[in-house]
Amino acid sequence: RADGTSFPVEVSVQRVVHTEQSLLQYFVRDTTQRKQIEEQQQARQREVSALGQLTAAINRSLELPEVLEAALNELLAALQVDCGAIYIERDNGLYLSAAHGFSAEFRGSAARYPQAADAVATAAALPDPMLPWLAAEQVQAALAEPLAAPSGPVGVLLLGDRRRKTFSADESNFVRVTCDRIAGAVENARLLQRLQASVEATRTAQAQLMQAARLSAIGQMAAGVAHQISNPLTTVIADSQLLLRAVAPDHPAHASALAIQHAGWQAQRVVQRLLNYSRPGEEVMRPTRVTGTVGDALDLVRSYLQRSGVQLELQLDAELTPVMAIESQLEEIWINLLMNARDALVDTKAPRVTVAARCTPDGRAVEVEISDNGPGISVADQAAIFEPFYTTKADRGGTGLGLSVCQTIAQRHGGYITVQSSEGAGAAFLTHLPFAPA
Repeated sequence: RADGTSFPVEVSVQRVVHTEQSLLQYFVRDTTQRKQIEEQQQARQREVSALGQLTAAINRSLELPEVLEAALNELLAALQVDCGAIYIERDNGLYLSAAHGFSAEFRGSAARYPQAADAVATAAALPDPMLPWLAAEQVQAALAEPLAAPSGPVGVLLLGDRRRKTFSADESNFVRVTCDRIAGAVENARLLQRLQASVEATRTAQAQLMQAARLSAIGQMAAGVAHQISNPLTTVIADSQLLLRAVAPDHPAHASALAIQHAGWQAQRVVQRLLNYSRPGEEVMRPTRVTGTVGDALDLVRSYLQRSGVQLELQLDAELTPVMAIESQLEEIWINLLMNARDALVDTKAPRVTVAARCTPDGRAVEVEISDNGPGISVADQAAIFEPFYTTKADRGGTGLGLSVCQTIAQRHGGYITVQSSEGAGAAFLTHLPFAPA
C-alpha cells in the first residue's frame, strides 16, 4: 500500500499470445476482506468449541478447582491470548483460584484482587495496583469481566495478551457469555458444598442420636444393677457396724469388721457415682471443682484400669479455681479419655496413665492432662482425630464419636482439647477450661 503496510493478495498468471509474441498476464486481487471473513469464521469455530468443552468440563465435575482450570484453558485457546486468571470471592475478598501464563511474582503480588466483587460488577476499568502488575508482565491488552451468578457476584475473570493492543467487541461478548457459564459453575459447586455439609451434619446428628440411645440404654441397665447392688451393700455396712459395736477393739474380729465396713462404704460410693453418671441431671452450669469431677470419673474406671495392669499416676492440684461446668459432662470427657488411654496400652509393657490437673501459665484456666506411654499417634491421625466418625479402632468396634463428643463438650464450656504426641512416645490429651467468673 501507499502507506507502506502490507496486505494479503491472490495472484493468478495467464499466458497470452499476441502478434506472435508470448506474454504473461498477471492478475492481482486484494483478499483482505476474504481473509478477515475466514479469520472471523475460525474465531467463531474456536469459540463454539471452547463453549462446548467448557460445558463438558462443568458437566464432568463439580470440583471447583478442576472446573476453573478447564474453563481458563479453553478460553485462552479460543481467544489465542497469552495469560489469564480467575479470582473467586470468599471471606469478603477476591482470591486467585486459577492462573496461566503469569510469572510466579505476579501470582504472589496479585494473589488478592484489589477490589471487591460487587465493585467489579459495576466497574469497567482495571483497578490499581492491577495495572502496574500487568505492565510488569509486559501485557499490552487486558480485559476484566465479573463473574455474576443469580445470587450475586462470585468472582472476576482477567485476560491479558502481550502482542495485541485491544480486545475486539466480538471477543468481549464471547468472554461475557463464558463468564456466565463459569459463574453458574461456581454457584453449583458452592451449592454442592453446602449440600454435602448439610448431609454430613445430618449424618453426624443421626449417629450421635444412635450413640445417645445406646448410652441411655446402658445407663438404664447400669442404674438397675446399681440399685440391686445398693440394697445388699446397705445390709453389709449395717451388719459390719453392729459387729463393731459387739466386739471389743482388741478382739481379732474387730479389724475384720472395720475392713468390711470400709470396703462396703467404698463400694457404695462407686454405686452412687454410677447412678449419678447414668441419671440425666440438670443441664445447668455451676461453679465446679475440676479435681472433684476427675476423682468421680476415676471411681468408675479405676478397677477397669487396674484389671488391665495399668499403673495410674495422679498429679492433681486441689486448690484450683472452680470452672463453670456441668459436672456429668466433664466426667464424660475424663471417662472417654481414660478409656481411650487404656485401649492404646493393650500391647505396651509396663502401661502407665498419668492424670494431671493444674493452672495454665497465664493463670486464666484449668488444664487437665491425661497421658499414656503407649505407641503414640501419627501426624495424619492427629489432624483428623477430633472429626466425627474418624477412628483408628474400627476393628475393635470404635465409632469415631468419642473424641468428637469430648471436643464438643469442652467447646460448650468455653474451652477446647488438644493432642500432643509423636509415634512411639505416647500421647497426651490436654483439656483447657476457663475459670469461673469471680
